[in-house]
Amino acid sequence: MSDKLLDRIATALETIAANSNHAGGTSVKVAPPVGGLPAGKPTAAKPAGKPTAAAKPKPAVEPEPEPETEDAPELTREAVGEKIVALIQANQRPAAVKILKDHGAKAVSELKPEDFASAYEAAAAILDTL
Repeated sequence: MSDKLLDRIATALETIAANSNHAGGTSVKVAPPVGGLPAGKPTAAKPAGKPTAAAKPKPAVEPEPEPETEDAPELTREAVGEKIVALIQANQRPAAVKILKDHGAKAVSELKPEDFASAYEAAAAILDTL
């Protein structure tokens, strides 16, 4: 096996391990081969034949998309950060700190995605009163 092929296999195994961890699977660690490649003559790759029933990949089950509301666009961490920065630039640092603290964060990077909308609205409401 070539180094390139071993690297591709290791990368594929790491991807599988990472995906299984997100799906509640067991943890799998992949270590590089110890001592390098096995000794011997390199063999030519065999051409792939027809895949057997066992070799056919199963179709991926796609999760159902979440229903989107047309009223509110999806807020990003960056959009919330822009509002918090606008508060700070408007000399409202204590209000910005309070909004973050109310959502259990010390910085915008610590905000949870489910808190983006309420933090954004709180900052926008203060900015609207200025």
